[in-house]
Amino acid sequence: MILWILAFTLLLAILATVFIVIARKGRELRKSRPLPPAAKEGTLEWTEEGQTSRVSIESPFYLGKNSDSHVVLPSAKTGFEACIFYHNSRFAFQSLDGAGIILLNGEEQLAGYLRDGDRLTIAGKDLTFRCT
Repeated sequence: MILWILAFTLLLAILATVFIVIARKGRELRKSRPLPPAAKEGTLEWTEEGQTSRVSIESPFYLGKNSDSHVVLPSAKTGFEACIFYHNSRFAFQSLDGAGIILLNGEEQLAGYLRDGDRLTIAGKDLTFRCT
């Protein structure tokens, strides 16, 4: 019985240590990436079959499979994969429930602020964010 209690206590200590290490790394990452400059207008650009498309972003702005999305992505996993919105005088994006992997400049991200020239890859489509 005492052996079980010691094993359980050790397991809890290990899990708490892992949690603290991960939380500190996340905090360092958030602090190391400063906020982008304030922006007033944003657009998304992409090239398809040799044609460049551009659409202005009006918050909230949705991307996904649903025909009500501002940018329809036929290979999306859900009706609404991601949302771009205006927050603290900056544009930000967030992955929505059931969405596939979203890449920001080649790195998987669930949410974050957008900077001019950032590349978003959503449902296999490469989009470039522009803002002024």
